[in-house]
Amino acid sequence: MKSKVLTLLLLLLSFSSVHSQKEDIELPMANSTQDIADDEPYLSFYVNKNSELFFEDKRLYYWSQVSNALIEQECEPISKFVLDINIFADKRVPSRYIKRLRAEITRAWNGRIHYKTVDFKSKKAVTQFVSSSEYKATIKKDLFYGEFTGKKIINTGEDPKEATSSKYPFRLRVPAVWQTNISSYLKQLDTAAVNHYLAQLNNHRSLIVTSKDSYIYNKIEYSFNNKKKLKSIVESCDLLFLKFKEDLSYGDYISAFAEIRAFRTNPYRMTLKTPFIIDITSELNLMLKEKGLYLFD
Repeated sequence: MKSKVLTLLLLLLSFSSVHSQKEDIELPMANSTQDIADDEPYLSFYVNKNSELFFEDKRLYYWSQVSNALIEQECEPISKFVLDINIFADKRVPSRYIKRLRAEITRAWNGRIHYKTVDFKSKKAVTQFVSSSEYKATIKKDLFYGEFTGKKIINTGEDPKEATSSKYPFRLRVPAVWQTNISSYLKQLDTAAVNHYLAQLNNHRSLIVTSKDSYIYNKIEYSFNNKKKLKSIVESCDLLFLKFKEDLSYGDYISAFAEIRAFRTNPYRMTLKTPFIIDITSELNLMLKEKGLYLFD
């Protein structure tokens, strides 16, 4: 009897501790967010100001536990498959920590990630579609993130290397064909294939975000307050590479990311908005440069 009471007390203390840790989260603010429906099933990760990570009501201590936790959700007897994951992260944690969390999520799952903003009662979030790892990649090869909009991703199933050949003239505007292909080639450090797509596309752009207030484009620094300039850059391309300064906080990262996303459009009435955005980490950028591909220089 005593052992049962002790076990119950330990469980209550553990739940109380986890609950209090999750409460100690100050979500970021972002000017350009969207309302997220709360009537669809979702899973949640929490990161408090001390960079302590929780999945639902469970504390995680190792990165490997992230993908394992997601896999367990899809297995019997739980069998809970979802297309949406919420991340409630404190704005003060380093942005690189959230990027690592995102990379670990993609090892076992693909779908929409909602970076929750404002407060826990708000429906506001910055949303991103992430695809799961297709090549049993190492963590270094998981450092790209393609961004989609909409619940359906269209794929024609054709050979990706024929997508821009004379047999299939100018198929670059078909959703989730060249976008997913170029992302996969970046993961594999296949610079020849990446250059093939860039040559066909022509109108790709690159931005280096230095803070929540400024970015560099063509070696000139601009303020995010200059909406007209940012709008002209974003609307002029079908593909946009982003690189964020490594020491940015998560709050500053989300704030800048939301500002850029706000000017994306859907001119072709497809499931993807334009431009397609790929967030290139410093690690991946360095590996690409070693292969002779300079996206930001």
